[in-house]
Amino acid sequence: MILRPDYIEALKPYIDPPLVKILSGVRRCGKSTILMMLADELRARGVSSECIIERRYNEMKYDGFTAKEMYRDLMDVLTGKDRCYLLLDEVQEIDGWEKVLNDLLDQNAADLYVTGSNSKLMSAEIETYLTGRYVSIPVYTLSFREYLTFRGKGNADAAAFDEYLQYAAFDFLNIEFENCIITEAEDVRDEGQLVRYQNQPEKTCCGEYRKPAGNTCFNDHDCSKKRADQK
Repeated sequence: MILRPDYIEALKPYIDPPLVKILSGVRRCGKSTILMMLADELRARGVSSECIIERRYNEMKYDGFTAKEMYRDLMDVLTGKDRCYLLLDEVQEIDGWEKVLNDLLDQNAADLYVTGSNSKLMSAEIETYLTGRYVSIPVYTLSFREYLTFRGKGNADAAAFDEYLQYAAFDFLNIEFENCIITEAEDVRDEGQLVRYQNQPEKTCCGEYRKPAGNTCFNDHDCSKKRADQK
């Protein structure tokens, strides 16, 4: 696990206020890791483990889960407990999750934190039920500073920066061979970009994304070419 304390610092002012805290970003950029770090932060503040409720909705046991089932599951686990903290990973896998969180907010049932992938978690879905009731914190792939810390490199020289660009700074690169890293990083980029483009045809498929690496950049010409190839 690669620790990313900057994101915990960004979350700290919003711990306990009645807002949904939304961590959104491309696949495999480290959102789940941040939730794990948040759970550790809550325990350090004296919150008991039984009051930290974690759900990962991309797991098979939640396949086909409805919003009503999600609501019943969460209310069941909250009943009889002190103030709880809900850490809901990949929440966009449940159709209608916004209604569930809106109801939980109305009841002040728990402090709410969710993650979602950019390719599926569209802003229009959030605005429908959660306008003025959420804070969005974008999660990016590793910054150059984070990458240097993770790799144990003391010098921010040109060679280190070239290496950072080549490997796209995804936080799973420590367990992959170099050629696999590049392939999977490109797969993540392509899937996320194209799904979002298909869902929002009026926008270019790269308009919402930070450039992940020097050799994996989309520009408007690339987007136009990809649209033409798909016809």
